[in-house]
Amino acid sequence: MADPPVNGALSTAAPHNATDAPHPRQRIPKTRFSRPTPPRDTTRIRIATLNTLTARDITQRVMLTALCRNYHIDVLCVQETHLAETADVRHFNGYRLLLGPGVPCVHGDGRPTGNHRAGVGFLVHDDLYVSRTEFISANIAVLHLRCAEPPNQSGHHKARVRNYHIVSVYAPQRHNFSHPPSAEGAEFLSTLSATWQHVTCMPGAHFIAGDFNDAIVPAQNDASTIHWLGDWAASYGLIEAFPNNQCVLPTWFQRRENEPPISSRTDSILVPRGTFRRLSQQTTRLPIPGPATDHLMLM
Repeated sequence: MADPPVNGALSTAAPHNATDAPHPRQRIPKTRFSRPTPPRDTTRIRIATLNTLTARDITQRVMLTALCRNYHIDVLCVQETHLAETADVRHFNGYRLLLGPGVPCVHGDGRPTGNHRAGVGFLVHDDLYVSRTEFISANIAVLHLRCAEPPNQSGHHKARVRNYHIVSVYAPQRHNFSHPPSAEGAEFLSTLSATWQHVTCMPGAHFIAGDFNDAIVPAQNDASTIHWLGDWAASYGLIEAFPNNQCVLPTWFQRRENEPPISSRTDSILVPRGTFRRLSQQTTRLPIPGPATDHLMLM
């Protein structure tokens, strides 16, 4: 009788019963491997915008990517990153974080505080191909995407390619656009106009989204005469990607102690009129339960 195998060793003894041995013609079942997921059609994407108030904390970034996954968002334009330098984080919970730097904050005497304000950027789904990203200033950034439709299984047709050019904007406060505008407001308008003219020269679909601190259609209780966004958008043939009259609904809320809450229409997604006719789903407001922000997301 053969000695019993040592623990962990393979026994070479023949089976004691002939019926235990596999028949020479018996087929051993093959291991089944899961088929790879076919590439998705990235020519149709979902774009959203949100003022995050900050993007420095890892917790905030995790919440933002989780939010994008829950609503199947492909590109999220973010404002107020408050970063000291540009961040390019790949494969972060299924997204690529492209975040631009802000402007250093200073005390009244000119000493730096160590914090930063403003800053814009994007969260881009890993399925999308980023051609390049341009951080024009602390208030304006441009994302260039090259999206392709996968060929059919027979491979008889060539993959269709579509380019997207998306501008993320964080505008200065409205009082900077008085007549005449302040130096900050004038510089922002000049940079924004030059950027949009540059972007629209490229073939593809064009979007501009962000926190404009103003509204194209002011609220009924808004008595201010400064509404620069409507005039600027009209000069370039841009309209809100909103169905019906929802564009007057507020997207920013603030509560103060012993005072009634105030709200305003500050966030927008603007598209050329021709693009608006081709949108399969217009913009909607979404309440945000996760990230700590006083803005609603537009999608």
